[in-house]
Parts: sequence; structure tokens; C-alpha cells
Amino acid sequence: MANAVVVDTDVVGKVTGVSGLVVDGVTWSVRFGDGRCDQLFQGCLPASIFALNDVDTGLSVMSALLNEVYRFDVRLFLGCDNPITCIIGSPYAAFVDTDGVTRVRSILLTMQYSFDGRPYTVTDNAYLFVPAAGSSLDYMTWGIWSRAGVGGGGATGEDPGDTGGSGAGESGSLTGGGVMPVPEPGTLALLTLGLLGLGAGRRKTAT
Repeated sequence: MANAVVVDTDVVGKVTGVSGLVVDGVTWSVRFGDGRCDQLFQGCLPASIFALNDVDTGLSVMSALLNEVYRFDVRLFLGCDNPITCIIGSPYAAFVDTDGVTRVRSILLTMQYSFDGRPYTVTDNAYLFVPAAGSSLDYMTWGIWSRAGVGGGGATGEDPGDTGGSGAGESGSLTGGGVMPVPEPGTLALLTLGLLGLGAGRRKTAT
């Protein structure tokens, strides 16, 4: 019998993670982390170990996640308080750029609320983050992934797949069952325009 996909929520109803995603025979779990990339992923450096360690795996796993979370309001995700957009970033590699700055390659799941529908996309490398990115953005959260039987890619080596949960404060979970064809990846220009618009909007107060 196939494992059920479980969407975990906290006491206030925020989506904190998803477990039981099966992609190419491998079971994946993710918890959402509200903070800086370097705090959550062993520094977000070239030597860091990311659970999603190549672009093809990242696109496949994030697309499977999209099939489960598209039905939720964008403000329900831990780390996302913007009423229009929530971006889940999942790093898969880091490198030192030609200017000497370390940058992080990520798969982005972009969810945008629209009165005409919800155009959600999964894209690769639409934006290169620096290790300190993420703490002040009210429309961004990080996806911290693990495979069944393998430690997670976070800084502490936790494996959220062990419990299917996200830690203290959980109140319950929802059994996922929604399936939707994955949209075609959005273009770099479209996402860039969206980020520019959001950059002029409200920013979350750093804690």
C-alpha cells in the first residue's frame, strides 16, 4: 500500500511541512524554514550538503510538492505573510561567482494569488541567492528536504521524514490528495518582474 502524503500544520494553521512524497521510488519529506539560507543549510557554502543535490532531482521533487500544496492559500505557509506571493526556495548547489561572492542555486516554487486563478510555477535558477538571503522577505520560505533513511540537508542534520512532522507546536496534519498537472516553468523575465514588484512592497520585520 502506498504511503499517504501528509501536510503538517502548526497550532495556528500554518503549513510547516509535507511528508510522504514519492518521486521515482524515493520517499521525500520537507519542512519549511523561516530564516536565512546560511542558518538553515550549513552555511549555504560550496562545501554544504544539500538533500536536493542536482537540478533534475530538484525539479522533480519540487513539482511533486506543487501537486500537493497548490490548493492552500499563499499566506498559510510558514515564513510567508505576503497576501499575493509565496516562494519556496530549495537550494541544490552553491559556488563562488566571478566577483568572489558565494551564490546559491535553488529550485523555486512560486505561488501567486490571482483573481483569475493561481499561476504556480517551478523554475530553476531564476534567481541566485547569497547565503544571507531570506530573513527579511515576507514572501519567501526555505524548503529543507530529506529522503527516507537519509539525514536532512539542514544545518543540524535533522531528518523530518522520521516523524512526518515539523517539531514542537504541531496540532495536526491534513492528508494530501490533490493532483494537478504541473505548469510549464515561468520565464526569468516574469519572475524578475514579480520580485521587483514585491521588493517595493511590505517587508517583514526581522526578529
